[in-house]
Amino acid sequence: MIATFTIPGITPSQNIYDRLHWSKKHALRNEWYYTILSVCGRNDSKAPPAHLTTSRVAKRLLDIPNLAAGQKFLIDALVEYKWLCGDGPQDVLSFTTIQRKAEKGEEQHMIVTIEYN
Repeated sequence: MIATFTIPGITPSQNIYDRLHWSKKHALRNEWYYTILSVCGRNDSKAPPAHLTTSRVAKRLLDIPNLAAGQKFLIDALVEYKWLCGDGPQDVLSFTTIQRKAEKGEEQHMIVTIEYN
């Protein structure tokens, strides 16, 4: 089974997270949790281990370490709402993150694909 979601907005770089006050980090975390809940809802069944792919479509590209690390709240929200059974290596069998520049007039967004075993 495959679940694919298009999420409005983009995850920020880890550099952005690192510079935020703890209260701003908490607010950003809540924003991602609410966004995932509103787009994906809650998964009622127990999620098996899965392969996770994220695609970030943005005006600017990030360096690879900041791209992956900046998706922490997105992944945590997928775990919270039971789309992933956890975020450990036994739960997420592979994690692929790609990015591309948004076309002129295209809104920034994330595409999340979860492929269950």
